[in-house]
Amino acid sequence: MINGAVQPIVSSPKHVSVEQVNNEIEVVKKVMNDNIQIAIQNLESTTNLEEKTADFKAKAMIFQKSVRKVKRKMWCSNVKWSICCWVVIIAGVGAIVGSSVYFANN
Repeated sequence: MINGAVQPIVSSPKHVSVEQVNNEIEVVKKVMNDNIQIAIQNLESTTNLEEKTADFKAKAMIFQKSVRKVKRKMWCSNVKWSICCWVVIIAGVGAIVGSSVYFANN
C-alpha cells in the first residue's frame, strides 16, 4: 500500500508542490496508522488466544483427573459385582452338591 501512495511522487519528475507532498505524506501516515492498528489488534487476539489456551489446558487437566476417578470407581464397582456373582455361583453349586450328598446318604 505504501508503494502505491509514494509512486506518484517518484514517477513524475516535474515540479511537485509542497501541498502535494503533504497530501502524499498524509496518505502514507494513514496507511501506517492503519497497519499499526491492525498489528495491535492481532497482538490482542494473540493474547486472548493464549489466555483461552491456558484456560482450556487447566480444564483438560481437571477433566482428566475426573475421568481417572470415575474409571477407578467403575472398576471397583465391577470387581464388587464380580465377587458377588462368584459368591452366589459358588453358594449355588455348594447347595446343589450339598443337597445331592445329603439325599444320596439318606
